Amino acid sequence: MLMCFTEDFAGCPFSLFQVTNVVDQRLLSIKPPKFIHRMPRSVLEICHWKTSELKTCFFYYALPVLSGIMRADFYENLKCLITAVTLLNSDDITQVMLDNANMLLKKFVREFEQLYGIEYCSLNLHQLLHLPKCVSDLGNLWVYSCFPYEDLNGRFVKLVHGQTNVDSQIVSSHALILKSKRKFDALPRGEIRDFCHDRKRMVKIIEMLFEGCYSVGKYNHLAEIPGFIRHALRDLNYNKVMTYKRLLKDKKIYVSESYQRDVETVSSYVAFSVNNVVLFGCINTFVKLTECDCINNCQCPGEHYAILDPLVTEGQFQAMGDRRCQIFLPHIFKCFRAEAYNCIPVSRLDTV
Repeated sequence: MLMCFTEDFAGCPFSLFQVTNVVDQRLLSIKPPKFIHRMPRSVLEICHWKTSELKTCFFYYALPVLSGIMRADFYENLKCLITAVTLLNSDDITQVMLDNANMLLKKFVREFEQLYGIEYCSLNLHQLLHLPKCVSDLGNLWVYSCFPYEDLNGRFVKLVHGQTNVDSQIVSSHALILKSKRKFDALPRGEIRDFCHDRKRMVKIIEMLFEGCYSVGKYNHLAEIPGFIRHALRDLNYNKVMTYKRLLKDKKIYVSESYQRDVETVSSYVAFSVNNVVLFGCINTFVKLTECDCINNCQCPGEHYAILDPLVTEGQFQAMGDRRCQIFLPHIFKCFRAEAYNCIPVSRLDTV
């Protein structure tokens, strides 16, 4: 990937140096969700990208951004690599996924020499062929990834506040963190625990909906319900509708489109299940439905839903294996908005 955008290789058939402005236009227009902590940067700075940026580009950005820009044979070769590694990095891996990944990696390595030349065939390229066996013997790729250890190193650095007795500083600071956590876990449910939890997450938690799920930000009572919300709630019984814009669930923040403060990230696109079928949508707002008549400071229990615009899936990226075997990339979909709002219980939401 690095060679494609370097001026030194501008004369090579795989070079994208002449179209870096087109690649940048697509890349820099991406607004990732909040769980991706670094915003996209120009490919002209790719030699200075952090490892996490390269990882994000590999798994999420590369195929959509390079579609129609990279020459078709190089693009198909890249799809083989990304699809294979994605399969091996999945949470649940079947024998079929292992076999497909093995086939794609063999095809990628075989075609790489023909496309790029023998001079670029390094030992690391050959080692890709051993990944399926490593996963079969040791587990999914993420199990022994070095990223968590790099993250731990960053946390350890924050525990050091002086130049002497570094080991003692780390031990005492870590012990203080563990002690604070034990005290927090021992707190009874109530205002004090809610306050501490609020400060810990750095968001304004309003109400715990169920274990691990919280509404974030103030509720707004709707005196007049907009037509699209009324249509989405048409099959439900309620007396009052309150809206809010953010949700914290399973340590991930969901931000509706109606929340205007965050302009760099977009966390409103979600997956949800209906009759065990996974669908996709874009959250417009969150609502709390109650049967009470309270106007101010309502503490009554209610039902919580996401009002979302379903996404119609056009297709997935697919790699072509040997014997014209089509293998779909499991996490990138081509979609468009349906403009037909529905409501989904927040318990069904998942990130995409």
